[in-house]
Amino acid sequence: MSGAVTGPGARLWLLTGLVLAALAILLALGTWQLRRLAWKEDLIARLEAQARAAPTPLESFVGADGRSLLAGELSKAAVTGRWRHAGELHLYASRGGRPGWDILTPLEITAGPLAGRAVLVNRGFVPLELKRADLRAAGQEAGEVTVIGLVRPPGGRATFDADNAPARNEWFWRDLSAMAQAAGLAERALDLTLDLVEPAATGGWPQPHEGRARLANRHLEYALTWFGLAATLVGVYAFYVASVRRTVRGATNGALPGK
Repeated sequence: MSGAVTGPGARLWLLTGLVLAALAILLALGTWQLRRLAWKEDLIARLEAQARAAPTPLESFVGADGRSLLAGELSKAAVTGRWRHAGELHLYASRGGRPGWDILTPLEITAGPLAGRAVLVNRGFVPLELKRADLRAAGQEAGEVTVIGLVRPPGGRATFDADNAPARNEWFWRDLSAMAQAAGLAERALDLTLDLVEPAATGGWPQPHEGRARLANRHLEYALTWFGLAATLVGVYAFYVASVRRTVRGATNGALPGK
C-alpha cells in the first residue's frame, strides 16, 4: 500500500491554496476601495457644486413640523435674524493643530415662515484663551443680520467623544436637544445647525470655517496598498516555488548513481 503524499510537493499544494485565498481577499479589498473612490469623488463634486451655488432660504430645508431637517445636508442656506449672544455655546474644536472652541450662537429668526424660531449657528473658531466672550467683544454684533451658512444635521456622539459639561458650557459633541435647552431656546430651536459662511465677525473672532465641506479621500492610496500587498504576495510565492524546485532538482540529481 502506498503511503500518504508527503514532502515538498504536498506542502506546495497547501501553500498554493492559501496564497490563492489570500490573493483573492487582497484583490477584493483593492477593488472595493476603487469603488469607494468613485463614490467619494462624486460626493465631493456634489458638495463643491453646493458650495458654489447661491444660498437657498433656510425654510426650504425644514420639515412640515417646522423644526427638523428635511434635506440638504451641507447645502448653502440664508436666514435673517438677531444674535442672542447671551446663549452662546462652546464646542471643542481644533484648527491647524491648535486647540480651541467653535462658538455656536443662537440666531432668533425675524423674517420669513420660520420667524419666531431659532437656529444655532457655528460662527467659527476661537483659541482657548478667547473662550470668554468679553475678550472678543467686537464680534458680539447687535441688530438684524442675514446669515449664510452650510446646513448641518444633528450630530451623534462618536466612540471617543468626551462627556458634555453643560455646567461649564463645554461641549464635545453636538447634542442639539441639550444645547438648545442650555441656550434657553427650549422648543423654538430648529433640529439643525448652520456653519457660518458670511458675514464674518467684526474684530476677526470667531473665525468662520472655510464655507465648504472638506472630506478625506485616501481611497486610491488604500487601493494601491492592497494591490501592492497582492503583488508582493505573488512575488514571495514565486520566489518560494522557485527555491522548492531547485531543492527538489538538487535532491534528484544527488540520488542518481555517479558515472
